[in-house]
Amino acid sequence: DEQNIIVEAVAVSAERWFALSKWAKETDNFQPWLRSLLFSMGTIIGRGRKPSIKQAKYALKALQDAESKGFSM
Repeated sequence: DEQNIIVEAVAVSAERWFALSKWAKETDNFQPWLRSLLFSMGTIIGRGRKPSIKQAKYALKALQDAESKGFSM
């Protein structure tokens, strides 16, 4: 199950993670550590690496929350 979470996070493009990080900052959503994590997800995936399970869980939850608040790319 943890592997599926990581696969799901990697399936989101680096550009989308960067856009989410930028949106979160501009709209003052999420705490700074989480915005930083979202930016890091863009970097990790952009380099062809995989995030840790912890990073993937927090990032996917933030993506869901953001979409419910109107985030779209």
